[in-house]
Amino acid sequence: MEKAAYSKKRLRKAAIVTAALFVVMLAFSVLQWGIASDFGNIKITRVTFVGEGGAEQSGLMFIPNGVSAQNPAPAIINYHGRNNSSYNMINWAIEEARRGYIVLNPDLAGTLETALNENNTTDNLAVSPVEYLESLDMVSEITVTGHSMANLSLQVIEQRDTEFKPKLKNIVGVGGAFFYSVTGNDFTTQTNHYIIEATADLYEDAVMGGTANARAMIAERSGLGDTMQDDTLYGDPAAQTAFMYSEIEGMSHQGLLYNHETITDILNFVQLSSPAPNPIDNTQMVFYAYLVCSAVAFIAFLFFIPSLAYTLTSLPLFYSAVNVPLVPSQGKSGKKWAMHLITDLAIPLALFVPVTMWAKNFPTDFWSSLWVNQIFLWLVACALVGIVLLIVKLYRKSRTETITAADFGFGLANEKLFVWKRILCAVAITLIVVGVCYGWLDIVTRTSGLDYQLFSMPGQLVRMTPERVIYTLRYMLMLIPVYFMIGVNVSNSRRLKDTGNETLDTVKAVALNILLSAGVLTALVIIQFVGVRVLGDGTTPFPQSYWDSISYGWTFPCMMGTAAGASAFLHRKTGNVWVGMLVTWTMVIAMTVMQCCLVPSANVA
Repeated sequence: MEKAAYSKKRLRKAAIVTAALFVVMLAFSVLQWGIASDFGNIKITRVTFVGEGGAEQSGLMFIPNGVSAQNPAPAIINYHGRNNSSYNMINWAIEEARRGYIVLNPDLAGTLETALNENNTTDNLAVSPVEYLESLDMVSEITVTGHSMANLSLQVIEQRDTEFKPKLKNIVGVGGAFFYSVTGNDFTTQTNHYIIEATADLYEDAVMGGTANARAMIAERSGLGDTMQDDTLYGDPAAQTAFMYSEIEGMSHQGLLYNHETITDILNFVQLSSPAPNPIDNTQMVFYAYLVCSAVAFIAFLFFIPSLAYTLTSLPLFYSAVNVPLVPSQGKSGKKWAMHLITDLAIPLALFVPVTMWAKNFPTDFWSSLWVNQIFLWLVACALVGIVLLIVKLYRKSRTETITAADFGFGLANEKLFVWKRILCAVAITLIVVGVCYGWLDIVTRTSGLDYQLFSMPGQLVRMTPERVIYTLRYMLMLIPVYFMIGVNVSNSRRLKDTGNETLDTVKAVALNILLSAGVLTALVIIQFVGVRVLGDGTTPFPQSYWDSISYGWTFPCMMGTAAGASAFLHRKTGNVWVGMLVTWTMVIAMTVMQCCLVPSANVA
């Protein structure tokens, strides 16, 4: 068996790059914390409290320095929407806390930050944060806000608002007026109420036929009827009778989470009855800088994963076991590439609607997340098609040639199909990568209270918890066919002709595999969400009735691209797929699954 020659130079270069990426992560972790905490003037911490029904609930809390029972401050609770978490509400919290408000971003049970307990129903999870803040002497007044499905939580509070007087002052619902149509509830007349909608909200269009219909419903239920004007204050904030309705022109449903106009409108309304302890011009925002810093840390983390794995493969302990010479690729003809593009792009596109619509029959008790199921089962369907085509290809080859480890990317043609020492070393490397990477995320979360996120919606990197391990392992099992085919593709079918320039060939291999793995879903997501902004009225290029899974598809291109790109990189560096396949199988699936609502039923019980 031919062995790759050991290189100290390779180890030195790999270690330098890995260290540099870690320094970038560290630096931007400090920067994002500095911006979010006003450089230490705001304490950011995760709190747990016993909620109504006796079950524990968790949330992120922002406490400005100097606040105490002797110097109380008004508080704001930001409830997150469906398939989100407290981290998605950080943008709002940063701007609120900078102005002196105590802020609590509670987690629903489906995120598994809050206990998954039969007592943590939607109603209990809605009122428990209010009751918790009511119990704190440092809280003088309370405002509740929420985005999307959080409007259900706000309605629960609204129906019981007399229980939370005199501290409860304001209810601000964002991007969820259609939930009043679903429940049939009316608005309170004894707590200030503000409704903010986006004119390009795809859910208002899907549920109510557009923002105009939502506005008409709000006008009727508020008792204002045809007299209701946008951005006009009705009633008296001091008497708790204020009502106002606003629309953010051209904004999408998801965009409300990181839109400065939305945050400005919230602050302006809240301050009518709960003045900011630290007045700052409400047009002066810093959360964009936070998002940029967090995005840089997020991207550096994605690069850190394969870089750390590559460094470990370069250690003398693992080198001879996991590395074999890379067999040069001769490429293939234009005709073969055309056929390949059909299988890699056209077939996944054709399968998208039927598979994701079929997957709506889920969640099951085992695979419990509806939104993860829709995309993951589509990936599995695509992988199964690839496996069938691979079987046909190998059957034809077997007539004249021997099937070898090289046909699967497992090693060289003259090796056994499974070289167990290589596999065991790949497993060891994977465990080290998992331990280091999730250990680092845990440190970041515990010390700063923050996660890494790519502009709120496309990606979140959150800490691992024991409860999440169980659900993550289930989805790892589901995606075994997908990661097997990623390995086969990067080692065989998705390879361009080698030029002899290793750097250039590696870049091309990574780019090609990212494009072919994530290209279809990335294109669908971009068309859908750029299209909804361009159309501007809530209608979408792809009808929600058949393409609704795209609405929760932001994070999956990140997963697919990272998995394919990292696997291609590590294949070129080690000559086989084992390290790349196992590292991405464990790391990337977990990163994706953990940021989703894993138990949706827990949020609507």
